Amino acid sequence: MTVKEARKILSEIDTITELEREAINFILTELNGTRNLPDEKWRDIEGYEGLYQVSNMGRIKSFHKDEPRILAPGKSGKGYLQISLSKNAVRNRVKIHILVARAFIPNPENKPIVHHKFGNKQDRQSSQSTSVCNSQRES
Repeated sequence: MTVKEARKILSEIDTITELEREAINFILTELNGTRNLPDEKWRDIEGYEGLYQVSNMGRIKSFHKDEPRILAPGKSGKGYLQISLSKNAVRNRVKIHILVARAFIPNPENKPIVHHKFGNKQDRQSSQSTSVCNSQRES
């Protein structure tokens, strides 16, 4: 059963109290994973406005279905966390730290590379990345 199906069934039940209904909705929201983390902020992903959002914590939210949902990332061959985004039946795989940087890290000099400050390729938080040019990259 999906969260959407459970909410539909819940809306049709009239023998539970409002407090019970609120508790069940809270549990369904928790199961759906869409509650914000502390200090989490969301922004539309450029080119996918209204379809996807990225958070400063590196989570990706999809609005393709009736209920928004948090997407589970995969790993690229080089160990970076990535996600598949689709629009108009075209799928595009993107590294999550790049989406986070584009949305949350000012880059007035248009530096082309997003660098993980501590070398952890799976850290996708905006506070752990910076934009650099090729000559500033650490090996």
